[in-house]
Amino acid sequence: MRGVHLFMFLVALPAIAAFAHDIYLFYIEHGMTSITLDINKSIEDKGALSMFAALGFIWTQYHPESYKWIIQNLDQETLNTINTLLMQKAVFLGIAFAGFFYCILFILKIFNIWPFKKEKQVSYSGRNKKNTPYKYSRK
Repeated sequence: MRGVHLFMFLVALPAIAAFAHDIYLFYIEHGMTSITLDINKSIEDKGALSMFAALGFIWTQYHPESYKWIIQNLDQETLNTINTLLMQKAVFLGIAFAGFFYCILFILKIFNIWPFKKEKQVSYSGRNKKNTPYKYSRK
């Protein structure tokens, strides 16, 4: 069962990392002293969803060479498909990724399929299958 919990944590890591990145950007933009004062003002000015970074922004900000390589080597139709994905907020994509796997695990748990399959437990309590005590006798 620990493997399932580890898997659930690993699947949630992209969403956690994207949210931590957004907190970092907010901290860099507003500074530590003005966070409590400016948070309501910035949410009203820009909107709550604009405070989250898009996946394309993260990619072009931290590794622009690979983005340029992709633009040069892909056809326009594939590039349009990729750009629609890159316009999405990274936090929401991470949550959707984790939610997909959580739904699969939930279905596996409902139908009692691996990794939730119950093993037959051996009881050494001195009782048989009918839950009555064993009778020991000499033959």
